[in-house]
Amino acid sequence: MANGLIVGCAAANPGYAGFHPAFWRLFDWHGRLGCLGRVNRAVVQVMNVHLIYVFVMFAVLQTVYTESITGSPLGLAHPASIGIFAVVVANALLHAAVVLAAGGRHA
Repeated sequence: MANGLIVGCAAANPGYAGFHPAFWRLFDWHGRLGCLGRVNRAVVQVMNVHLIYVFVMFAVLQTVYTESITGSPLGLAHPASIGIFAVVVANALLHAAVVLAAGGRHA
């Protein structure tokens, strides 16, 4: 089961990496980020590029080291890992609730 989940993650990550370059056009970053200063605009764009890199690296690592990830005691079987994972999921749900409560409106 765990191997299948890691393979699924490894397969999804290139999709995320491929989607992120579209942010410039999808979210009209050329126009929308114009209200930011030059440095802040660059930081947003550089963070997006680094996130693309992270998705690619995760895909590679999950593909090459599938057995090590699933067979290691460092995986989600450790109570601390489960706790941290729960906090991250709760944070994501909280942020999603804010977006839903706002009805998708933006500034």
